[in-house]
Amino acid sequence: MLTVNSVRYVGSYKLQISLSDGATGLFDVSNYIIKGTFKELSNETYLKLVEVDDSSMGICWPNGQDFSADTLECELDIINSHIWDSFFKAEESASDDFMIERECTIKDLL
Repeated sequence: MLTVNSVRYVGSYKLQISLSDGATGLFDVSNYIIKGTFKELSNETYLKLVEVDDSSMGICWPNGQDFSADTLECELDIINSHIWDSFFKAEESASDDFMIERECTIKDLL
């Protein structure tokens, strides 16, 4: 049975999700924020309140919005978790000047 290990808001309506099958990736909530009860997720302050539900079968918010682990798995943009973790550690410790320099370097590589 697929479960959710962790969820973290990373910006731009994207959540980093880690599943019990080892998959780690980004789930884009922006596809849902125009629909019914999910409209409340358009408020990024509220969106940041996401957590793994009590059963670990999905993620949820205080006012009842939720996504199952199966839905997350189907729509997950898979990423390499080691690269992702390294990116966030570097980003948290980097100065603004370094970030600008790194963005230029990445753009140059593309």
